[in-house]
Amino acid sequence: MPAKKVLFIVGPTASGKSRIALQLAKKLRGSIISADSMQVYRDMNIGTAKPSPNEMKSIPHYLVDQIPPSKNFSVYEWRNQALRAILEIISERRLPIVVGGSGFYIQALTNGIADQAPADDKVRAKLSKLSLIALHARLKKIDPKSAKKIHPNDQKRLIRALEIYELTGKTRSEWEKKSEPLSSLGYSFRMIGIAYPREVLYARVEKRVDAMIRAGLVHEVKQLAKKRLSKTANQSLSYREMLAYLKGKMTFAEAVDLLKKNTRHFAKRQITWFRHEKRIKWVDADRKSLEKIYQEVRKNLKGWV
Repeated sequence: MPAKKVLFIVGPTASGKSRIALQLAKKLRGSIISADSMQVYRDMNIGTAKPSPNEMKSIPHYLVDQIPPSKNFSVYEWRNQALRAILEIISERRLPIVVGGSGFYIQALTNGIADQAPADDKVRAKLSKLSLIALHARLKKIDPKSAKKIHPNDQKRLIRALEIYELTGKTRSEWEKKSEPLSSLGYSFRMIGIAYPREVLYARVEKRVDAMIRAGLVHEVKQLAKKRLSKTANQSLSYREMLAYLKGKMTFAEAVDLLKKNTRHFAKRQITWFRHEKRIKWVDADRKSLEKIYQEVRKNLKGWV
């Protein structure tokens, strides 16, 4: 296998992309990198549809069960860890297979992303006491590029640019420099999307939620509720809805209905995001066996891997 190739298997939630990725990994000597913003957390297993222990034993998985749910985790951190995983996988002469439904994560890895500069309320409050003229003059002196881009009356952005410099010693322009795209790092990549008609996908979403409930989602959320969850971990679907039920804010049936509704809306947003990604080669999975979908994916990879 030629070096520096990365395969992406993408699609909305409940599209079966993880099953296809496992099949590809077995046949192509691949290792899987999760591009799911929540699977990185330990103890969040059922609600994130995490791979089973047996699946993770059969195929090496990366960026799954990495950190406790009490810690925040950014897309910038994910990208850095994903790049390290890709290097390790390739060094083992395996194919990196990035799997997930987070379009933002996929884009960050393929196109590059700027780091998030720190913030400080005290610094911001101090700067807010200055006049617009003084703010713009100070920014023009330390960061002429940003001063040209920001309107002299835009107090919020002027303060943010000065705040970044005061906290880091680096200008806003320096912080906004993106990390390099995957292609600039010498990687060749392909994106395969797993697609279903919308009504079929929504039915699959509802079945998945029912399966999560049977698998013990409520108990999992009950255990997590005893811990302090980070801001990013708190954003997970299924935990919000089940937690509302556990707190007595709604009935169990209402919580399940809300979870199904929110997951359908989430899938719709994913579809909208991926529709704008022209590099994806879509495979229609409707009414097809796993083997048939696999064969169609392989057709799309002919001559590349």
